[in-house]
Amino acid sequence: MAEKGGGQNGVDQVASAVSKMQLQQQQQPLISGTQSAVDWQKFSLRQAELLRTVGTGTFGRVMVIRDKTSGEYFALKILIIEDVMRLKQVEHVKNEKSILKMVNHPFLVSLFWTNHDVKFLYMIFDFVCGGEIFSYLRTAGTFSNSSAQFYSAEILTAVIYLHDLSVVYRDLKPENLLLDTQGHLKITDFGFAKVLKDRTYTMCGTPEYLAPEIIQGKGYNRAVDYWALGF
Repeated sequence: MAEKGGGQNGVDQVASAVSKMQLQQQQQPLISGTQSAVDWQKFSLRQAELLRTVGTGTFGRVMVIRDKTSGEYFALKILIIEDVMRLKQVEHVKNEKSILKMVNHPFLVSLFWTNHDVKFLYMIFDFVCGGEIFSYLRTAGTFSNSSAQFYSAEILTAVIYLHDLSVVYRDLKPENLLLDTQGHLKITDFGFAKVLKDRTYTMCGTPEYLAPEIIQGKGYNRAVDYWALGF
């Protein structure tokens, strides 16, 4: 992900950047997830203009929408209930909703609204328009050391925040890291996230980023997120 070189000095710089970010969050409590002018208590999909599809998955799609009242843009995830049940993803969807309702962090996507009808589940998030870090890496090949340290610090800050809430993320990879208009990072897709007090044995995640203890089936804890980050 980064150019070679830097060694312990690079590690120290990341640790220093993380410490500064945590201190800033303590000193500036208004730093939080994305804010919105929409009254979500009264929101209805009838007031949303569907613009285009920006992603598709196994049991749904993500569309960009515009709120007709405020003019704000959001990401609407539409899940097919029948497919969610058929693929036994009900618990993952429930976990994603419950965890995103409890988090509020500048480097995590924000969940604003959820609803459903007889066929679909709907979830509205902030629209992070910069695309995936994966796409940038595929084009550039590597990040400079300074860029890698910058994004590593932001990821680590978000992961520490989740772990402080007893949440293990379990799917850290470039495809789940989005960039906003200011070049900052947001972690998305909490389908594998879980509140974890001790250990779990569930085999889940993306094969290329699985920690050895997940593959071995011996049980694992929140440390698997650090493996994925380092990998």
